[in-house]
Amino acid sequence: MIGIHGTAVPDTCFKISQGLDYVVRGEPEQTVLEVARSLKDGASVEKVDGISFRSGTRIVHNKDRAFINDLDALPYPAYDLIDRTRYTLPFTGKQFLLVTTSRGCPNSCNFCTDHTYYGKKFRKRDPEKIADELAFDKRYFGTEDFLFWAEGFTQDIDYAKEVARAILRRKLGIRWVCNGRVDRVDEEMLPLFKEAGCTMIGFGVESGVQEILDRMNKKTKVEQIRRAVGLAKKAGLETVAHVMLGYPGETKETARKTIDLVKELDVDFAQFYCAVPFPGSKLYEDAEKEGWLNSPNWRFYEQNFSVLNTPFLKADDAMRLRRKAFLEFYMQPKVVLRTIKKLKSPGAIIRFISMLKEFRTWV
Repeated sequence: MIGIHGTAVPDTCFKISQGLDYVVRGEPEQTVLEVARSLKDGASVEKVDGISFRSGTRIVHNKDRAFINDLDALPYPAYDLIDRTRYTLPFTGKQFLLVTTSRGCPNSCNFCTDHTYYGKKFRKRDPEKIADELAFDKRYFGTEDFLFWAEGFTQDIDYAKEVARAILRRKLGIRWVCNGRVDRVDEEMLPLFKEAGCTMIGFGVESGVQEILDRMNKKTKVEQIRRAVGLAKKAGLETVAHVMLGYPGETKETARKTIDLVKELDVDFAQFYCAVPFPGSKLYEDAEKEGWLNSPNWRFYEQNFSVLNTPFLKADDAMRLRRKAFLEFYMQPKVVLRTIKKLKSPGAIIRFISMLKEFRTWV
């Protein structure tokens, strides 16, 4: 097992799954490689950093593994080993791939577990090496659409600009999307992104109420949300608002203000999530301490569900507000019209109908 649960609560994972042999804690690549080599050679895993493992009736936790300083030393993902036809964009049907640009986050948002998994140091790849990987994927797989995989691609504005310039220098002719913080954008960066092939940027809006943002320790302002979305739209980029409902302190009234803000921003897409107390986050520590958790079942600790019964809002209310937010946003006539305009072929219409069915189930 790898992932945030294994990293934050390995003992719980072994208790839940009696057939589990190994848990990889934290950044997995080097650890998995050493475990595989040990098993292949019949050697002991007792000296492999970063794992927990079952030894008879005991659970052994080896020491933590240091983070990988040189991310460019990792090989490219082995995309030749997956069925890439299953990973397509909803409107065009074109295949896309993920490319890692950085790992780690120096911010301290209470709901986030990135620091648990990848640490607080912002570790950046060489922009030229990122361009190399993009060129490789285009040449060998014919892929021209990419998602830049990072918690906050724009964390370092100058670095993000250098990645865009590297793409331009190579004349790669690709399209890409990324995520960014609303307080990490400027008037030069977003037009540069557009020139380099960026088509869409997602922002962690989280809430439209300053008090809730402060409770999250997001350290952003509502004014910065408006400015960032405005600059992106001015640059000709599509925009996505990532929004969290049900965070402790949230009420029906504050949720209403957030939904209204997202509609006012006129973003192209909005993702509404339930606030989830993932293990390893301060939110989880607070929820456990205050007795806010309404389920011990890890199955429901994901962003389609609420497991938080706070003094301000019950879990069922948070989920109803999420459904209401989706319906209100996507049933706006201007959003419906924008969506219809994207359906430029019979194939796009078929994919869209299929997407609607999946979307309805998901919501």
